[in-house]
Amino acid sequence: MVLLRETLNQRKFVRSIEFVPGKHLGNGDMERVADKVSGLVDVVTVPENPLGNPGIDPILSLYALSEKMDFMGIPHLTPRDKNSLHLKSQGMSALKLGIRNFFVVYGDPIAQGRNSREVRELDVIGTIRTLKESRLEFNGSSGSIEMNVGAAANPQRENEIQNIKKKHDAGADFFITQAIFDGESMKVQWVKERQLKIVAGFIPLKKKPQIDIMKRMGIKFSDTVEKRLENSDNIENESSRIILEIFDDIRDTVSGIHIMPMGRTDLAKTILESV
Repeated sequence: MVLLRETLNQRKFVRSIEFVPGKHLGNGDMERVADKVSGLVDVVTVPENPLGNPGIDPILSLYALSEKMDFMGIPHLTPRDKNSLHLKSQGMSALKLGIRNFFVVYGDPIAQGRNSREVRELDVIGTIRTLKESRLEFNGSSGSIEMNVGAAANPQRENEIQNIKKKHDAGADFFITQAIFDGESMKVQWVKERQLKIVAGFIPLKKKPQIDIMKRMGIKFSDTVEKRLENSDNIENESSRIILEIFDDIRDTVSGIHIMPMGRTDLAKTILESV
């Protein structure tokens, strides 16, 4: 578990993949992911209760997966489901297991029919600070334990630099962008300056209806990209080609690539093999 104990800032460039553990017993899905991407990725991230549904714990998943491959594990943590005490406990648990990187997100709304309430004692800024403070709970640490906390970035928003500065001031060490389908959105000044560690996020598409779904989520498509996807006979292959083209255009201004394959590890592998 050598890489598990590294922080993201120890690498100039990273190849990263998001993995959502399956809702079934056993580690077969983890073993299959390890077989496909071991040696190809530096980072594996796992979301926390995605889409507001109960999911497999990201910290435990990453620790179990680390038995199969060397990588830096990054659990997603959200203030949606817990108070500051629980967040500090999560930070401490991860640090004790060797996990040194975290990714803070606001969290999807709780799914309808779950009969559960959001907690949100803290916002994203407070969550970043609280995770950094979890180091102080270890006897004699004085906060000296190495830790990176990341946050989301959306270069497509006009005022995003203000959000980035607030997160950075709170202790954010790196940023992973929302899915990119318009390379021009990454050519804003605060990205080009390379003062921040920014990893470019991408989602390879599987079906054409996903285009409208993502647009409703606020993800922008350039006119050219949208036409190529709509006219494609194989959207999986075409979206993969588009991702590689966009990344090739922006790679000199970012610190890595992050693929969110929505269960299609083979698609992510194809893309990462070409980066």
